[in-house]
Amino acid sequence: MAEEKPQVMGWGTLIAIVVGTGLAVGMSLGLLGGALGISSSWFGSGAGGSMGVVGALLIARRQRALAAQNKA
Repeated sequence: MAEEKPQVMGWGTLIAIVVGTGLAVGMSLGLLGGALGISSSWFGSGAGGSMGVVGALLIARRQRALAAQNKA
């Protein structure tokens, strides 16, 4: 059985996913804070942290795909 070559995610796609994650988490936390009447000073760090984690995971996935592609 022939193995499929892993598809390498482009930088534009990666950045779009990270920005979309930040927008979604920021809006969700903002709405939650507004509904509960909580100060929103901590929510910016939640959105930034989620963007960092998603970015790190996607970059690691991209590096693995590049390594597998170069190996084949």
